[in-house]
Amino acid sequence: PDYKNLFLDNISNAVLLTGIGCILAGKPVGMLELQKNDMELIGSFFGDASEEKAEEKIRMLISKLFRSGFPENAELEEYFLTTSKEYAVRIVNGIKNNALAGVFDLTDITIGMS
Repeated sequence: PDYKNLFLDNISNAVLLTGIGCILAGKPVGMLELQKNDMELIGSFFGDASEEKAEEKIRMLISKLFRSGFPENAELEEYFLTTSKEYAVRIVNGIKNNALAGVFDLTDITIGMS
């Protein structure tokens, strides 16, 4: 396996998912900071959407993000649009299981710390 590319994909996917969350929470994407209280806004955007509807919404958000930040790089946008289905499954399951905070990298959550 190409571990370098897998590593870069993992980082890129985490950043992109957090960026999508920032858009929905009305926060600056460049800061990449989401907090637990942002989950309500993110959840309300998706509501009770099916995975297919959530995927459409995510595709729209990814395109919006790339048009504003990387308008000349359609190839990169197309590459990341392929992640829409995976994100949709994760987000819809997070909403259904009241675990949306586990889908996003939050800056105000410390696991295993008291």
